Amino acid sequence: MVYFNISFRDMSPSESVSSLVQERIERLERLNNNIISCEVVVSLPHKHRIRGRIPHVHLRLKVPGKTLVVDRDPEKDESHQDMHIVVGDAFAALERKLEDYTRLQHRVVKTLSSQPDAVVSRLFLDDDYGFIEDQDGRELYFHRNAVLNGGFEKLEVGAHVRFSEEMGEKGPQVTSMHIVGREL
Repeated sequence: MVYFNISFRDMSPSESVSSLVQERIERLERLNNNIISCEVVVSLPHKHRIRGRIPHVHLRLKVPGKTLVVDRDPEKDESHQDMHIVVGDAFAALERKLEDYTRLQHRVVKTLSSQPDAVVSRLFLDDDYGFIEDQDGRELYFHRNAVLNGGFEKLEVGAHVRFSEEMGEKGPQVTSMHIVGREL
């Protein structure tokens, strides 16, 4: 269970907003179970001359190595007079930030593991791409931008490389690779 603190400023505490906050924090926990804490500040800071008091929500989520912050200031949208909508919008933005953080963490973990070996099987220098074949016989696409240290021009069919991959639109593709310097 994530430690969370909710504060109400310039307004009375609301049981329904507290319930909504708790539900949304539980949803965040399902996205990433490494959350350390979440601070929530809900306020009605000022009176707008036309629309009255407009809700403001500030979220601060601590995860290992980072603090994710979302501020929802009043917008020129009539729906933002409803406290529940503003809280929901703020948590939706925080979910997107947490998803990005989680993807980045998984990518870092993935690249820290030993990189697999492969051989350049096809090369299209004029079109800035090629294919490698890994030790399992899979062929993976790569673009010149995936080749580290400007090594694309140095590539030849049969060159030994190490690589990282991720799922692309048309299947697995190389995200980074470097020439090892020996042939298999």
